[in-house]
Amino acid sequence: MNTDPILGQELITRIEDGNKLQQCGKVQKALEIYLGCWDRLPSQKTDIELFGSWIADCISDIYFYEKDFKNSLKWMKQSFEARAGDEETSSSIKLGAIYMKMGDEYNAFEWFNRAYSIGKKRAFQEFPKEYWDFYKSRSKK
Repeated sequence: MNTDPILGQELITRIEDGNKLQQCGKVQKALEIYLGCWDRLPSQKTDIELFGSWIADCISDIYFYEKDFKNSLKWMKQSFEARAGDEETSSSIKLGAIYMKMGDEYNAFEWFNRAYSIGKKRAFQEFPKEYWDFYKSRSKK
């Protein structure tokens, strides 16, 4: 964080603490940390790409894990907004996955297709096979 390196380092430490808690299954504690970090960001949260996208992504992951897809979608859209212009695919895959779990096949396909158009099949490599299978089965129609 260019304007406040002390805050930036504090956020990195706290987010990493949240990640450790999440990996241990303490998702509510992790969520509290992530939301606290989000509150520490200046008012234009998505303008701070690294932290805006990273924190929102972590929050979305918690809600996805908890099967609260509505909140997961809200936060993943925040993360995606913070990455505007990036040619990365993980946000698109995650958005597709959320829509898929919500039963919105149209939007799921659109987001998966966006990721595919950037990274082809390798965009799906780090994600559950069901996402690639979903995309592949619908891309032939």
